[in-house]
Amino acid sequence: MATIEALERDRLALLKEVIGSETVDTAKVAKRDAIAKDLASFTAMDPLQEPTKVVRSLEEARRLERRGAPIRLDLHMNSISTLSADVCALSMLHELSLVANTLERLPPSLANCRKLQSLQLGANRLSALPDLSALDGLLHVGLSYNEVDDARLPALVSSLPRATLRSLDLSGNRLCDAAAAMGALQPLAALRSLALQANPLGLRAGYRPSLLALAGALQLSSFDGTVIEVGEAAAPAAAAAAPAPAAEQPSGEEAAAAEA
Repeated sequence: MATIEALERDRLALLKEVIGSETVDTAKVAKRDAIAKDLASFTAMDPLQEPTKVVRSLEEARRLERRGAPIRLDLHMNSISTLSADVCALSMLHELSLVANTLERLPPSLANCRKLQSLQLGANRLSALPDLSALDGLLHVGLSYNEVDDARLPALVSSLPRATLRSLDLSGNRLCDAAAAMGALQPLAALRSLALQANPLGLRAGYRPSLLALAGALQLSSFDGTVIEVGEAAAPAAAAAAPAPAAEQPSGEEAAAAEA
């Protein structure tokens, strides 16, 4: 099943296309509605650890909290500009979706959610995160279509749990320097799934092989939603490291002609 970030990317692309046209194509509207329905199917997704339904309000989350049950809280498309302190006080919060809101920052108190495993933040206005490095259960962070740029990426990485984070979606941001981006990501030792598509750096020819060649110590198994084939990362790296062929030496006649 597609991730909520992937569904949101499709929805945003379609909305931009529809809004940018003078007339509304009914087929496009139907597709947009289908995407919205798929986004709602997040309720049926298997959680990372324990089975529980998705709740869509703080009141429902509090009821689960009182029962000591794991919480999957979906607050996507709620025009949220400031995350409530009450959300950050949910000690049983396992998954949080804040996709498609207007968040420019998150409170440091989010680090109090020590059981957090999945944080979905796609389609906001974020360029940084609070220090979440102590959340050693955090496995996935989705930051697609936000405002992360080359200068802010190192600080963002330092705010994440380096030894345990397994999945990071940075697609659709403002990353331009491929070498700098892959260098900044190196500390994420447990990272296995990475998405960087739809950044300016993705416009370069040979984007995928060049990024995989720069991955270095990252032991990725998935890049931009596609499984990395055996040897795929090694091939461009080996080609880049291979010595240039020696220049062909001119023959005696050619050398004499050149001297003449």
